[in-house]
Formats: sequence, structure tokens, C-alpha cells
Amino acid sequence: MIDSRNKSILLSHADGTGTAYSPEELMTLRINSWPGWRCSAGYDNIHVRPDGNVFPATCDFAANYGNVYSGSLSFAKTWLTCNVKWCMCGSDMRLRKAKTETLQRELEQRDTSSPPEVTGPLKSPDDAQFVSSIHFQETQRFPKSVTWDISKRCNFKCTYCNPRISNQTDPLRTRDEVFSAAFKIMRDFAPSQRISWIFTGGEPTLHPFYLELCEMLFGKQHVVHTQTNGSRLPSYYAELIRWSCVGISVHLEFASPEKIAEVTRAIIKMKLSDPQASRHWFGVRIMVAPGMFEKAHALYKTLMAIPDIGPHGTVYMSALYDKNEYDQMMTYDPDEFRAILALS
Repeated sequence: MIDSRNKSILLSHADGTGTAYSPEELMTLRINSWPGWRCSAGYDNIHVRPDGNVFPATCDFAANYGNVYSGSLSFAKTWLTCNVKWCMCGSDMRLRKAKTETLQRELEQRDTSSPPEVTGPLKSPDDAQFVSSIHFQETQRFPKSVTWDISKRCNFKCTYCNPRISNQTDPLRTRDEVFSAAFKIMRDFAPSQRISWIFTGGEPTLHPFYLELCEMLFGKQHVVHTQTNGSRLPSYYAELIRWSCVGISVHLEFASPEKIAEVTRAIIKMKLSDPQASRHWFGVRIMVAPGMFEKAHALYKTLMAIPDIGPHGTVYMSALYDKNEYDQMMTYDPDEFRAILALS
């Protein structure tokens, strides 16, 4: 059985023999590179940037499908050939990929018949011919995915965060703008299909209507994932987990470990008491800057000691990339780096 604690990405041979990795493992091991491969970005997935412009994925693939706030949208009719060196987003890494067009057709057929049967590990990541999500049933139920950076606005100002991704000044979109854009995406990108929505930012929960947005999408039988810094009240997240999966990225420059523990307990309590909430994934990713492992590990141990965290939550760590060199890791002591990777 695959260890799916956070290992959601499968690198495999054509026969299903493969190895599951977490996004953090792929990045830190520097095996998140598939130039020349066929990728379902733009076909299975779109990325909406804070200005509303739509691209195939969060990478720099040069294809603009329009703007969700104005004009019309048009989308890829087939898979693209990857032309970027590094795949830097976990959502992008999980997209279906194949080494050749022939293998693409085989993977498409496999995904419409039965799940891949993983029979053993790869000898080397270089031997992989396919990349896919291990969550086969989930991708079958929700064949389209949308990653939406709903705003750059954030209430944190982490020293390692690039201002092109996050700031404290960008305006927030109105409720009418965001709801209209969501309906536009449903109509034009995925008519009559369920979507896996991933909202990030900035900090998406700064929008006062954000809970209402998640409830609306849930009511239309989509699945929602919220990537948040965990700064709202525990009661807010206890409500959010009813409508959305919740991933908390803990930034120790600003986040209080005690507050993160309170939020985690509130979410676990709701998952235990509410069948609807219990079906939603919950995870805490501790972002570890150089020299911060001991503080991060203390929080890790605190969270892992919370009753029922095992079956209802995932806790893991992530090393950080240089804010000025998006594809380069920050400089870590080798022992610290290995310790982070062991818990990623």
C-alpha cells in the first residue's frame, strides 16, 4: 500500500511499478522536472492569477486563455508539451504527465478504466514514464481542477515571500466579481463536470464572503481546497472544514504555535462530530526557514500529540525556496535539511 500521508504524486513505469512522493520530496530531491513530456495542464487544469488572467498551470507556460473578469475564455483541446525546467507547485505536479504522446494515450485509457496498481518502487526517478496523482477515485470524480490565486493580499509579510506572489496592499475582489468568475469557469471550462478548486493567495480567507463561496461550490458537488496561513479564529476554520479541505501553511515568523494548535484542535473536533466535515482532508505544512528546525519540530510534536490527529489530519514540513531564485533552495545546514526532508 502507498503511504499517502503526504505522498500524493506517483512516478511510475507503464506497468504500474512506481514510487509515491510528496511535493516537498520532489522539490528538495530536485526530481520535479519534466521538460519535453506531455502534460495535461490547460486540459485537465487551469490556473487563475490574481489579475484574473488564466494560464494552463502555475508554471510559466506561455499560453493565456483569457480573463475570468472580462471577455471570453478559450481552453486547450489536448495536452501540452512541457517547456519549463522545474515544476514548482504541488497541484501542477499531480497533473497527469506522460513521457511521449503514445504513453499519453495509454495513460488516458488507463484513467478511464481502472486505477494503476503499484507493484513496487522505481529503481530511479529517471526510469519514470508516467506521473499522476495516487488519488485515482478523486480525480475520476473531479476530472477538472482550478488553482486560483484569488488575491495577492496577505496579512503576513514573511521575509522569504516574493512580492510578486504576496503583498499587503493589493485590493480584494468583490463578491460579485468572484462569484461571476466562478460561474464563468464552470460554464466554459468544465460544463457538466465536477471541479477540484484550490484557492490560495495571498490569503484567501481575507475575503469576507469566502465561506459563502466555498459553501456555494460544495452545494454544486464540487470539491474545494483552501490553502491558508491559519490566522483566522479557530471557530472560522471549524466552519470552513465543513465546506472545504483545509491546508494550513505555518509561517513561524508570524504564526503563533499555540494558535495553530488551537485551530488544529477545532478542526479535528468538527471532523469528529460532523460527517460532512469528516470527509474533507486537513493538513498542516510547517514552513521551515534555515535555522528554524528546532522551533518547527517543537510545533510538529505538539500537533502530533493532539488526540485523533492521525486519522483526521496530516502534519509535515517543507524547506523553502529563495524568494529571488524561484527554483533554488535556501541554504541549509546539511543535517537540518535532512531532518526537514525526513518529515516532508
